[in-house]
Amino acid sequence: MSSIFVVDAKTFREMDHKVVQDVFRHRHILVTGMVTENLQYNLQGLMTLGSLTIPRHMQGNSSAYICVGLLTTIYFSCITAVLVSTR
Repeated sequence: MSSIFVVDAKTFREMDHKVVQDVFRHRHILVTGMVTENLQYNLQGLMTLGSLTIPRHMQGNSSAYICVGLLTTIYFSCITAVLVSTR
């Protein structure tokens, strides 16, 4: 059995939440055919992830690197880095 449970979007939406939790307890879930909205990388887009002011645990390029920060801090750090690199 694969460690990835593949399901189409229609079936996934119809699945009982307890079934989804049971599958996710043992496997990753890959939902195919999902229609997503086009989000911009700005504060409004980041708000779709949740509160901008609650500390979040984040993992960088290395699995050993984990930090805690705010989504606003990440956003403004990225914007500042882009502005500096374009000068």
